[in-house]
Amino acid sequence: ISYASTPLIGSAFGRKDYKSVFRIFVESTIINLLVGIFFVALLLLVYFNVEFLFFNSHSDLFHQPYEILEISKEYMMYLIISVPFLTLFYACKQFLDGIGNTQVSMWILLFSNLLNIALNWCLIFGHYNFPEMGLSGAGLSTLISRIVQFGIILWVVYKSRIIQSHLTNVVEDLKPTKKGIVDQFKLGLPISLQLGLEIGAFNICGIFMGWLGTASLAAHQTMYTISTLCFQVLYGIGAAGTILISQFYGIKSWDNIRKTASTTFFVGLFSVIAITTGIYLFFDPLASCFTNDSEVIKLMWCILPSFVLYQFGDCTQIIYSNALRGIEDTRPLAWIAFFAYICVCVPLCYALAFTFNNGISGVWAGIPIGLSLAGILFWLKFGAKLQKLSS
Repeated sequence: ISYASTPLIGSAFGRKDYKSVFRIFVESTIINLLVGIFFVALLLLVYFNVEFLFFNSHSDLFHQPYEILEISKEYMMYLIISVPFLTLFYACKQFLDGIGNTQVSMWILLFSNLLNIALNWCLIFGHYNFPEMGLSGAGLSTLISRIVQFGIILWVVYKSRIIQSHLTNVVEDLKPTKKGIVDQFKLGLPISLQLGLEIGAFNICGIFMGWLGTASLAAHQTMYTISTLCFQVLYGIGAAGTILISQFYGIKSWDNIRKTASTTFFVGLFSVIAITTGIYLFFDPLASCFTNDSEVIKLMWCILPSFVLYQFGDCTQIIYSNALRGIEDTRPLAWIAFFAYICVCVPLCYALAFTFNNGISGVWAGIPIGLSLAGILFWLKFGAKLQKLSS
């Protein structure tokens, strides 16, 4: 939901409407805080019923070993406390992204991850005279790193040039509106649904892999982990496209929007070609970083062609879904995602794997088809919307 503020801020920033920039930021902060409180309440409900939900001996689906109950609850509590800090961090991050300052967020996240890793090493294992906390140490490390990253980005936002130069001129008129909060929520909800449906489709495919055996599941999880390399690069390119498109949208520069979308797509395409070529050429050393099981590596080779094709579909859907966000047309994202991922991709994966007896290759053969379908539909919708705006 926090992603909705980036195109809105970018649009206002593009037309130098600094009053709207700050108002949208305040409204985004309110929304993120409310969402954080909602998830804290939801997680607390799970926390106080975790024994019944996940440690129920009468449930074959969710039953977990009873001896991990206490440490699981301690770990979960640290994560619950960290949620508001995380949501407020993303309100600040999307503000900085909207004004085109993406490097700061990147460095803060990198520092936060390194801090989390260092604290994990100290608190899980008790190094350097820290208490040996095990899983609880991992939870505490996450909490501390999220508090630190929020503190740093809040200071950066306060010290940013736009705040120092323009905030004092509009601060008296800076009042969030109910309409602004509702509109931003409506803009952000389809984005969250789209991402949730995509993740949900992959999780369902993971369940299919579990039916095929532990080796298939291990191969699937490993290839999914490797695919995040492409995803992170493409999502960064897509986010850059959102920022630029939203700024051009603010000044109604339709030709520049069209050029930016096309350029972003070809940059993403080139990145996919470069990354997948490297993965293919060095696949054996890369696979050995995750497993030494020859059966798992053999299965990974079986799904490598589908993995490569999947990246091209993913490129298209990431770039053009972000382009739609840039022109503030997010409603189609959820419906297209539901149709492509849930109605087409999941049944197709099941049919190719089990009905036509293609096993793990069948599951992965359906994924690029679903992603490519979503990408084509996002591209068509973006073109139609841009044509309507410019005519």
